[in-house]
Amino acid sequence: IISPFWNISGHVTFTTAPVVYIVALERRWIWLFIIPLLMIINRPIVGAHTVAQSIAGFFLGMLALVGYLYTKRRHESR
Repeated sequence: IISPFWNISGHVTFTTAPVVYIVALERRWIWLFIIPLLMIINRPIVGAHTVAQSIAGFFLGMLALVGYLYTKRRHESR
């Protein structure tokens, strides 16, 4: 929905989402957040996105998985 108006980094989004999921399952994997954080820096360096687009991709991936996990836990508690 957003892409035609603003080119959010899908690479950062699709890297952040699985990291959030893995860390939600096992907190000891929190160091994996290094990967999407490096991608936030990398995407503007290679000229694919701006810093803002990369950061937005990070938050989009985070929001998507946190929303999914919240909904999943809410349904499990019923």
